Amino acid sequence: RNRSARSVVEPVVLGSLLTELETLEALDRCHEARAVVLRMARLASHGRLDAFVHAVGADSKLDERTRRWVLDLARHEPFLLATAEYASLQSASAGD
Repeated sequence: RNRSARSVVEPVVLGSLLTELETLEALDRCHEARAVVLRMARLASHGRLDAFVHAVGADSKLDERTRRWVLDLARHEPFLLATAEYASLQSASAGD
């Protein structure tokens, strides 16, 4: 008997969503990382992320770990935008 597509996909999708939610929650607790991610999200939403990525790549004052972290984040624009949306929702719910 064949398993339905839903029963196969559902655990993978739910697991992925839970991981992303945990990441968003972790960013919410780390103010410095959150500020960087939100800045990158604003740049991405205005089409200016490439210039920021170039500047980070050329900045000799940044340590390699930070540079790799920022450049890796820049490759995940949907995540950046989702983080900005999550932060907006968190701010809105805090104001209730």
